[in-house]
Amino acid sequence: ESTKVKNVFPHFVDEGGWPAVVAEGSGRVHLTYFDDNKLMYAVKERSKKKWQFRTLGYCANARFIAMAMAPDRSLHIIYSDLFDNYYGYIGSLSLMHHGVLAATGEWRSKIIGSNYIGSHSLSLDISDSGELYLAWQEARGAASPGNFWFRKTLNGVWQEPQLIDEYGYDHIDLAVDNEENTHLSFYSLKYGFVYQKWTGDQPGPIELV
Repeated sequence: ESTKVKNVFPHFVDEGGWPAVVAEGSGRVHLTYFDDNKLMYAVKERSKKKWQFRTLGYCANARFIAMAMAPDRSLHIIYSDLFDNYYGYIGSLSLMHHGVLAATGEWRSKIIGSNYIGSHSLSLDISDSGELYLAWQEARGAASPGNFWFRKTLNGVWQEPQLIDEYGYDHIDLAVDNEENTHLSFYSLKYGFVYQKWTGDQPGPIELV
């Protein structure tokens, strides 16, 4: 059985790239994206036709972004940048940022990590208790080998990153269940396309998919 889309009605939102989206049950939609070294936020109610825009902050040479909504309806945004040595630096430098947009509108952001390669394929989820779970690849971008990493918060405080696989390639995805087990799927140059479940800080066996 096949389904065809009869009509497509495009609507202009804004200029930019690397979007992340969260939709609430009410139909309220939240977007974050990069536009000319700025981190942008847009929101629209289901019953409204126009988007509301806001500049959250400056983010030079932004690379990748992920967003999720916590039980208190605050939006958590993880985003990364990469400064190559042609910007005047001695070597490359990549920073990972964690921004929080509260339901009341307050915005705050801080740096939670750095490396000299880049942070690619960010995947973020939030548990029912409000803890954050993050996976990413340490790589410059798509179609690149690099370590896969896992990190989470405990009582709202980021814990140390844990290595998932040192043979990672390209993309990784993550989801957390209602018992706060972490489910990962990724491509490994050593194993192929795999699935892995983490219970707390303990990784389970790698399963070939």
